[in-house]
Amino acid sequence: PDVRSQMDYKVGGYDILNILVYEEKDLSREGIPVSADGFITFPLIDRVRVADLTPSEIEKLIATKLAEGQFLNNAHVSVIVTKYESRKYSVLGAAKNPGQFSLQAHDRVLDGISRAGGIEVAEGEKQEAMIIRTQNPGTPQERKIVVTIDLPGLLKGRDQISNILLADLDVLYIPKADYFYIMGEVQKPGQYAFSKKDMTIVEAISMAGGFTPIAASGKTRIVRIEGGAEKIYQVNVDAITKGGKMIQSVPIKPNDLIVVPESFF
Repeated sequence: PDVRSQMDYKVGGYDILNILVYEEKDLSREGIPVSADGFITFPLIDRVRVADLTPSEIEKLIATKLAEGQFLNNAHVSVIVTKYESRKYSVLGAAKNPGQFSLQAHDRVLDGISRAGGIEVAEGEKQEAMIIRTQNPGTPQERKIVVTIDLPGLLKGRDQISNILLADLDVLYIPKADYFYIMGEVQKPGQYAFSKKDMTIVEAISMAGGFTPIAASGKTRIVRIEGGAEKIYQVNVDAITKGGKMIQSVPIKPNDLIVVPESFF
């Protein structure tokens, strides 16, 4: 990230800083590590606590310390984070390279997906994703909340509201896709990933391009494994669509096989 994008980032242990003092180049240092407990060591002013401060706050702090020690008045200081190591987030599930990543300034959901190599095509890109966020970590008030992300909308540019800023300890989880199968008299038989959690048979047939002209839509069957046994449900899709009875539309479950027979009349 550039200098402007670091304004809100709060420095923490194991981060690496470059500090430039314009009036006294000899005081400038590169590659200053922040200790695990949040301190840096800097010429003339020794140890300074910088944990949970932004780069601009550290700039003011160092200038103040130099003035208090009567070393340099009105120092112009620049602080740049060159390595982000103190804050982490994880990307799990249907990412190509799932794992833990350093949280950089202004990292958002799409940045996290990119850092994890993108999404396994046809695995997670049609699913809702979620962020499991830890609030007040390390305190008695610590709790986890779940933020749902409209992943299809975000990836297609429809829902930029879901491209929220990531936070320390976030877990971005992209569920692997569930599938259903459809064969027989539809335009595009085959395997389809669920585009949402609750899907009806009408929506499933629509994803497959709809019925062919010779489909016996009133005799559509769902073949489902329940309790280790195969069960077959016959569904009159015509009654649902033509009768306007969408409320009666049958929900599809993962691994269902939908069979649309040919009409012989």
